[in-house]
Amino acid sequence: MDEDVVKTKVPEIYQSIIKTEEDVDWEQIKEDLEELNWLFFDDLQASETIISVWKVADKYGVSVLQDTPRFKLFKIQKVKLIITNYVYNIEDSSDISLICKESRGKIEEMLFFSCARGMMFMSSEENLPNLTLRIFDIFTEFKTMISHFFIHFDKQLKYQINTTIGALLDDIFYIKVLKEFKEKLNDNENTKKIVADFGSKVTESQNYETPNNVYTSQTTGPVGSNWKIGSVNSVSSGTGMGYNYYMTNDHSMHLRENSYKGELNDENKRHGYGKVTFFGGDTYEGFWDNDRPHGEGLYVWKIGGRYLGEFTKGNISGVGKRVYPSGNFYVGEFLNGKKHGKGEMNFKNGDVYEGNWEDDCMSGDGKFSWSTGDYFVGKFVKDMRDGKGVLTMVNGDIVEGIWKDNQFIN
Repeated sequence: MDEDVVKTKVPEIYQSIIKTEEDVDWEQIKEDLEELNWLFFDDLQASETIISVWKVADKYGVSVLQDTPRFKLFKIQKVKLIITNYVYNIEDSSDISLICKESRGKIEEMLFFSCARGMMFMSSEENLPNLTLRIFDIFTEFKTMISHFFIHFDKQLKYQINTTIGALLDDIFYIKVLKEFKEKLNDNENTKKIVADFGSKVTESQNYETPNNVYTSQTTGPVGSNWKIGSVNSVSSGTGMGYNYYMTNDHSMHLRENSYKGELNDENKRHGYGKVTFFGGDTYEGFWDNDRPHGEGLYVWKIGGRYLGEFTKGNISGVGKRVYPSGNFYVGEFLNGKKHGKGEMNFKNGDVYEGNWEDDCMSGDGKFSWSTGDYFVGKFVKDMRDGKGVLTMVNGDIVEGIWKDNQFIN
């Protein structure tokens, strides 16, 4: 029953979950999705969205501490993109102020910290160092997961209150979990270093009260910066794949900027899953690595046509399908944006070529079938029949021999 609800309400997320080939608790997954309000959507406010993410993340973190981990819903790429899209679209100054306050409050209230502190309180002095190291590893993974969701929002958060989600988590982990056991943990070299690292980073104000003058009405950042949450201000040098559109990462003062929604790494580069809309109108949605499309993805050209398949270091390379504005489509291998390797081209008029390609041309062994029923099997060079081959015609005639520049010569 719970599985059917998830399958019906959020089919894309459902398909991603079953592809993990894990034994999942559908009741728990349904509970998390209800918490996120994705099963019964009713005009959820931005601030409520952020709060719901904290709640689901907290449940997951506590389950890992207790050695009964829940399904990690946040590892699903579609879920990541939905959350980062929510965060990306937060631009209203009142919403930003509210979320800053709410995020701080929800981090303080997290059961994760009280659960970790309780485990340490119940531990013997002998086991305390090893337990602390385990809790530290869980916290690090937990913080990384959360920080990735809010990395776009961190720009605004840091601008307004000079901190980040990661820094807030570090502060409260130190104050609520480590600080009380500081003396005991200093007796062990490994835990002593952890305490020292966190203690040196903690903010001076430990009551986490936000000054009244912190929040302003500015949502665009410093004057002239053209700052927008989630915006990657890179001026494109081309709109088609293979033209290194991604190479310019200068912060532009021009309005012609690309809009990106998705994951970023610690260096603020596109990394993970995300979608970019280029100022020319083209779009790419899929996986990124170090600011370049890498892995499975979908590229759509504004002028028409699309490509779904593999990317390598920013180029169409690997196996995929490309549909052209003319209506022709190709399924097969690509290299650096060109048809290369084995593949099949289906022409709008009904003709089909299946065989080898080189540098975007029919080259090597292949079969060309005309819509009339005639077909040729043999050698091709740069889209021409060239070499040995056999032409079989629909009337039963067969021509076998040598071809040159598309003409039968012997």
